[in-house]
This record gives sequence, structure tokens and C-alpha cells, in this order.
Amino acid sequence: MPALLVTLVLGIACLAALGLALTSPTRTVLAAQTLTQGILIPLAFISDVFIVGAALPARLAVIGSLLPLKHFAQPAAETFQPGPGAGFSPGHLAVLAVWTVVGTVIAVQRFSWSPRRTTGLPSSAGTTAPGPVAAVSAPRVTGPVLVRAQRPDS
Repeated sequence: MPALLVTLVLGIACLAALGLALTSPTRTVLAAQTLTQGILIPLAFISDVFIVGAALPARLAVIGSLLPLKHFAQPAAETFQPGPGAGFSPGHLAVLAVWTVVGTVIAVQRFSWSPRRTTGLPSSAGTTAPGPVAAVSAPRVTGPVLVRAQRPDS
């Protein structure tokens, strides 16, 4: 059980850091979802997640072994196999740790919760339309503001 918990915590931290790093260049939620699904689904095929033990072409097998998903799925599955030992997979966990550091460094440098400001998006009429605003701010008051209180009808 401790091996499963360590593998889960490290794997979740790794994939979360990589997810934040991966979505940092996107401007919208839809773009982030499309990008992550477009990468995750093929990655799952070459990482022995969807088809376990498939005979992949050599290049795809190497790519799948370099990326973190295989190193998360295999040790998590190995913790359920009966036998001697604690079930830890130090090689897989080391690869996950390296990817966690890489994803965290990129995410800290590039990720922001607020959308990036753009200079303008071309519209269909050929003019430049305003782009998304980076942050919501209070409205500016340029002159005196008079507020009239309404009297309740008596």
C-alpha cells in the first residue's frame, strides 16, 4: 500500500505540473482541452495504457518509454501484483520525479490564471477587434458623479 500511495502522489504531481506547463501557451479553455486531449490519447496508446504489451514500432516504443505516462501506469499496476518486496519501482519513480521537476519549472515560469492580453484579433470585416482583457478592473470615473436618491412614495 505505501508503494501505491507514493506512486499516486508522484504521478499526480507530475501530470498536474505537465498539464499546467502544457496549457500555458493557450489562450482559451477550449484550446487547452483540445491540446491536452490531442496529446493524451495518442500518448496513452504508445505508453502501454490502452493496449498493454502491444508490439509497437521501435520508434514509438522509445518515445513511449521517454514520456511519463508509461512510468506512472506500470508501477501503479505493479503494486497490485503479489510477491515479495514493497512494490516500489525506483527507476519509474525517478523518471516521474524528473518530469515533475521539468513540468514545475516550466509551469512556474509560464503559467498564469488570468488570460494574456492580446493586441487585437482580426474581424471578418477587416478591422481589428479588441482582444480579451487580461484582468477586470473597476470603472474609471473622469468627472464628478452625482447620485440622486429616490424618495419612497408616501
